[in-house]
Amino acid sequence: FITDFDRDLPHYNQIARVQWINGTGATISMQVERGKNMIAAHITGIESVGMITYPETKQYVIHPEEQDEGLFKINTVIINEGFIKITSSEWIEKDSSALFRLPNSAILTRSGAERLFGKQSPLGETITTDEEDNSTIYTIVGVVEDLPRNNSFSPFHKFDLYICLDENMPDDLWAQTLIMRTPGISWDELNNRLKAVQALEVIPPERGGAIFYPEARKIAVSRVSLEYFIQFGLLTIIGFLILLSGLINFFSICIGTFYNRTKELSLQKGLGAGKNGIFFLLFIESTIIVICAAITAIILTELFGSFFTINLSASVKFDIDMQTLILQEFQYFPGLIILNAIIAFFMSFRLKRMAIATGVRGGNASGSKHRMRNFLLSFQFFISLVFLGSTAIIHLQQLTFTKRLLSTLSKEEKQRIFEVNLDHPQLKENKEVILSRIKAGRGTEDILQSTSELFGPASVSYLQVTENEKLTLFNMEFSQNFVSFLNLPLTSINTKTHSNSIMLNKELYDRLENEKNTGIIV
Repeated sequence: FITDFDRDLPHYNQIARVQWINGTGATISMQVERGKNMIAAHITGIESVGMITYPETKQYVIHPEEQDEGLFKINTVIINEGFIKITSSEWIEKDSSALFRLPNSAILTRSGAERLFGKQSPLGETITTDEEDNSTIYTIVGVVEDLPRNNSFSPFHKFDLYICLDENMPDDLWAQTLIMRTPGISWDELNNRLKAVQALEVIPPERGGAIFYPEARKIAVSRVSLEYFIQFGLLTIIGFLILLSGLINFFSICIGTFYNRTKELSLQKGLGAGKNGIFFLLFIESTIIVICAAITAIILTELFGSFFTINLSASVKFDIDMQTLILQEFQYFPGLIILNAIIAFFMSFRLKRMAIATGVRGGNASGSKHRMRNFLLSFQFFISLVFLGSTAIIHLQQLTFTKRLLSTLSKEEKQRIFEVNLDHPQLKENKEVILSRIKAGRGTEDILQSTSELFGPASVSYLQVTENEKLTLFNMEFSQNFVSFLNLPLTSINTKTHSNSIMLNKELYDRLENEKNTGIIV
């Protein structure tokens, strides 16, 4: 399910994201304006251009007829008509005269419509953003089928609401631009046409200059690529090892029990039991255990499934869909039954070829037992060591990170720092008020604001330093008093003020200076 990212989209192999890159491979995020310019360019070979902003969870008030108002948290995104075409989303109902034509119009997904309005048609209903200063009323003009949950636009979460992109919306919204190519044209040919039509000068010549060109990068990532392995392959291996460890635990007991019963089964063979009889005896016994385990697993899934979450990274967290989870449990069930049949067949075949006298001694001339079970337990122990070692490495990395981040503070200063999380939906609206109250408190010396936890996961970006080498950067966003709050010594500083600025640690700064001096990067 995870490794089939975006592969359920009908035109998966024809879809690409447009990224803006320069000669060193660096990329920048773009706004709605560039997507509109691409639509206006009418580039041959592009069948459709889609735009989608980054998803947000907002609070809306709905006003259904003959019902009380309701306040809902809704997963929202802004799209254009091309996004619907590119994803081949099916319309359940729509008002064609209003779609992407009337201002402040919106589209509900199937799951969003069912959650907000139940079985009644939502067409013509209105929802209002729950904002004190700038509330907007949106009219529902359509209902569209849900995207697959394993999509890259809202990873593992279902969209509830699409807001239709119209002329009244600002062009400076940050958005992804998608294209669907015309069949018969290659990606290289299409990218040559894109570069010939559009270029963007981001940094002026007096500051070094940087020209960025659009490049279509297909969403069909090769399953054997390093990028794919980092994103999904590693997670798949971890999941597989966990599952394998559980299976080994069960089958080692199962096989060990069968081996322990070699004397008993050999005596039954001596009394006339055939290979088929022994096979069905062992198979039915183990299958009953698997059935009981499956029923227990489904019950536990229903009871505790709502608490299952997975963090893929600092920005990707998803709740496991109950229907998908139970469906996959049912898919595993036949596989376990087949494994039981293989083990039972192996034991019955082994007993058929074994002399009765050997079986009564325990299965071999020496009378030793449990070799197979010991092998399985040894393999399970190896898996445990892998997880234990990985956990230790991650823990030591976290300790190193924390030590380096706070290395400029004394022990007494560290003890006076504590974190307050104001990102809860109930607190966001009153964040500024809460901050002002904390600042006014007699026990507050200074406040450092951050978009992430001080010791929590950081967002990740990449810097292309050479044609074949890419640096992984861990980013943390803080307020401007970051240096003074943590008593950081500044090696050098740019006195010019910029609206967007970053600070580098000395290790990265020295690395970039070295690359610059050798002429590898600008």
